Amino acid sequence: MERFMRKKFIWKPQLVIISFLFVLILAGCRYQLQPQLPAAASKIAIPTFDNQTLQYGLAETLTNSVVEQFLLDGRLRVVEEKEANLILRGKITQYLKETLSEISMGLREYRVKLEISVTLISTKDGKILWEKKVEEATTYTPTEGGEVQTESDAIRETGRKIGEDLVNLVTEGWER
Repeated sequence: MERFMRKKFIWKPQLVIISFLFVLILAGCRYQLQPQLPAAASKIAIPTFDNQTLQYGLAETLTNSVVEQFLLDGRLRVVEEKEANLILRGKITQYLKETLSEISMGLREYRVKLEISVTLISTKDGKILWEKKVEEATTYTPTEGGEVQTESDAIRETGRKIGEDLVNLVTEGWER
């Protein structure tokens, strides 16, 4: 019995030391969602994106979707460039509509994919805070059921996803 008690006594300090070291390691490796914004940033301008594709009306649709996501988030006020602390400039670099599969006779599944290049600029000194490429896609089947039924619906949904990505990038500094 004495032997068993002695082992138990020795084991506890080792467990405490191992636990302490484990906590230190975790503390050093934690992921922080710290905003990458200057402290005074409260207003953002989002000019109409530059459309480098042949898809008509894409710039307006995408820009409106991005602005809507920033308005829904509410952490930054969307304003004109002359009032802004930050400017988010974007270029639509790729628009792709592709057929994924033929489900049945005459019924196909499609995917709309958008790729954009964005730059976040501080108006205080004109410094580029970051440049990123963001890409999202939406799949749809033109039928009577479901939320995404047309190419236009898929473009708006893809724009919404890109808007969410940009809100996260600008306010939190992370990508999904």
